[in-house]
Amino acid sequence: MTVENKSTRTLRGPFVLVVDSFTGTSGPQFTDGNAGAPSPKPFYDLSAAVLDAELAPGERSLPRMLTLGVGVGTPSLATKVFTQPQRLPKALALVRSLDEAGQPLTDVRVDESGPLGSKTNFTDSVFGVATVGQAEGNHAWKFSKTNYLPVWRQQVLNASNVTVIPGARLTRRATNSVIVTPIAGALASVRGGSIQANFTPGTFSQAASITFTPLTAQTLPALLPAGWSPLQSFWLEMSVEPLKPVGLNLRPSGPISTIETAALARWNETALHWETTQIVPGNGTNGLSVSVSSSGAYSLLIGDAAPLAPPAPQVGAELRASSAAMPNVAMLAASGTVDPASSPASRAAEMVTATAAVVVTNNSGPMPSGLILRGNVAESYRLSDGTRRQPPQYEHFIVGYQRPGDSALSTLRAEFPMRPLLLFGSEELAEASVKVDVLAPTPFTGGVIGSEGGLVASDGVRVLAGAGDLVSDQAIELRILDPANFADLVKNNITVLAGFELSVAGVASGRQLTARVEPPPTNGLLVLARVLYDRGLYGLQPLERLASDS
Repeated sequence: MTVENKSTRTLRGPFVLVVDSFTGTSGPQFTDGNAGAPSPKPFYDLSAAVLDAELAPGERSLPRMLTLGVGVGTPSLATKVFTQPQRLPKALALVRSLDEAGQPLTDVRVDESGPLGSKTNFTDSVFGVATVGQAEGNHAWKFSKTNYLPVWRQQVLNASNVTVIPGARLTRRATNSVIVTPIAGALASVRGGSIQANFTPGTFSQAASITFTPLTAQTLPALLPAGWSPLQSFWLEMSVEPLKPVGLNLRPSGPISTIETAALARWNETALHWETTQIVPGNGTNGLSVSVSSSGAYSLLIGDAAPLAPPAPQVGAELRASSAAMPNVAMLAASGTVDPASSPASRAAEMVTATAAVVVTNNSGPMPSGLILRGNVAESYRLSDGTRRQPPQYEHFIVGYQRPGDSALSTLRAEFPMRPLLLFGSEELAEASVKVDVLAPTPFTGGVIGSEGGLVASDGVRVLAGAGDLVSDQAIELRILDPANFADLVKNNITVLAGFELSVAGVASGRQLTARVEPPPTNGLLVLARVLYDRGLYGLQPLERLASDS
């Protein structure tokens, strides 16, 4: 038998055929179970016969053979097919929380404000992902975690698709604080003296603790308006607000000519925009004198050259974006370098951290600063004992800017750190590689399952959620992996049938999702296992034992 979608909307799995009644037969045989009360009825799970768990209008499932018992007369079945109910339109987004190196940062608090009010969520404990969003309209999110500096994202969501929000990179707060007294004052500097602050006597009414945390172009507390490049950025946290402005000297990461003016901007956490606090004339690569009057995140910015130039900044006003359009991604080309290209093995993260530089060229003409690109990170490790380890792939986002860079308006440059997830000593590691594919952002390709349950599927792997397994609507990503990646983890003639990565948050406490591989081997004993790769553990953790029949 097959199932054909004769409706005008796409039907989404799971797909279940329930036999209400039958004549001319003793009844269905080899069913997948019985459902309903007080009189249970036999059913068949047809989900495996529907590719990718969806039937478009007019589409037909693969055939499924039904076996009926012998009876008198012509067999006849009265059946019903059940699918996931049509969902009310909701505006959802998928977001990832990352650390300053672009690696997954888990259990990050997400405070959301949207058309229906405010709520709090947390990214998951494995990949640092969360499903956010309410109804169509403007949304804002604040990402925060103890000992990290917060990050904000804003987006207009619509109900027609799941929006992928650029990942929030949270920077670990600096641990070296300076105590400044009202009488003595103090000097403070970070990043090799490129950011210096002079707290003169009388700056504070009482002793104050000062924490300076440098930021990079990829770790700003919020995205900049298009057309602006950051040349020096930092968080300044003062336990007591100053009585008078604090003088700073900022050495830009790229030259600012004497005929250009830069803008010192502060992130306004209440209004959620960058606000100009000072306009500064350029002086080449020499330090620029500025002053700040309060704690916060600051960035020294330079606008793109004409015809990409944004509106001129005004002190006390919101920083405005360039009107230049972002390029057609089909016209982009990229090249990159990594410095250093290799490093000796080390358990110290800073010893195996390199800087990647990507230059993106628009073959159709100029493009403004602020282009967002996606980075897909894959890592592999070969240990001294001959075994291999491959942790899950993950994604991050990078932003390209005109400055610092060449003089061509058709190119943007992005720098970001590269670092392995797993750290080994030289006695353990033979070789490791970290590969980042820089790609244009793509639409969400996963599925959405709500608290009522549902199914996502890809290439023979099905993941099902029952009613109540998820606390709310969740965007779910299912990535198929090469089984050969896990050959080193099994012995004694055990075969790895399939491998996959499941990225989902919001699983209810005490509940779990169900995974199935189609078609299973006949008369087989199967184990569903999770790959452990954290805190020195690497191996398989059995989750469920299964058996298949003929």
